[in-house]
Amino acid sequence: GRAIVLGAGELNEIPLDHLTQRFESVSLLDIDPASIDAGLARKNLSAAAAAKLSLVQGDLVGLRAALIEVITELLSTPAGASEILDALCERVADVIPTAMDLVRGGRAFDFIAASAVLSQLYKPALDEVIRLFTERFPDCVETMREHRPWIHAVELLAARAEAAFMEAVEASLAEGGVLYLAATTRFSYIHLTGEGHWASKGFYRMTARGGVGDYVPQGIEVVEEANWPWVAAAPRKAGEVGNLYAVEAIIGRKRHA
Repeated sequence: GRAIVLGAGELNEIPLDHLTQRFESVSLLDIDPASIDAGLARKNLSAAAAAKLSLVQGDLVGLRAALIEVITELLSTPAGASEILDALCERVADVIPTAMDLVRGGRAFDFIAASAVLSQLYKPALDEVIRLFTERFPDCVETMREHRPWIHAVELLAARAEAAFMEAVEASLAEGGVLYLAATTRFSYIHLTGEGHWASKGFYRMTARGGVGDYVPQGIEVVEEANWPWVAAAPRKAGEVGNLYAVEAIIGRKRHA
């Protein structure tokens, strides 16, 4: 059968050796092929396993180019920060995500893995938009973060991107095929108290909907669910800040028509 890993990155949590043993072909897709190369360099795959791999570069929902074009055009004008920010909100509302053709004329996939992809569909592109805007207007970092029309425009864009992505995933999965979908749905900044305990002001949502299960299309039956905490860069002394993520995952099987 055929397998594909979406948003493969550096393959940190991907059991590539098992996938190449189980499937006759494994596609690795990411917007940054250098990250896949870096991950493969650490995997030590056999020649037979490596021969089953194909690397695909692509933007899963086509947002990066569209958003960079918008902000570049707006920043080329002599308008002030407030005017450009308002125009940016209007233009972002018109951006329509376009999902990649994952199958590309071939057979549907028997296994699709999408780990930590949902929030990454739009976040890197938006981070670049924010960087360019605040580079031009360095005193407006907080203004942009707290601008309600901007927050609303981003939330709607995220929902559109996620919907386009999940529609493409369902269409690319063969009947009876298996989907592994995992995401960091919430995160929190953590710091050490004087007593040596972790403390936080609360969690921030990272996905437009609630849990990962809320993204699963009706054509896919959830057969297993799990959740766990993941700590990145735990604080070890006063003043250090770490990140605590809430991770959720499902395994689903596409229903037969």
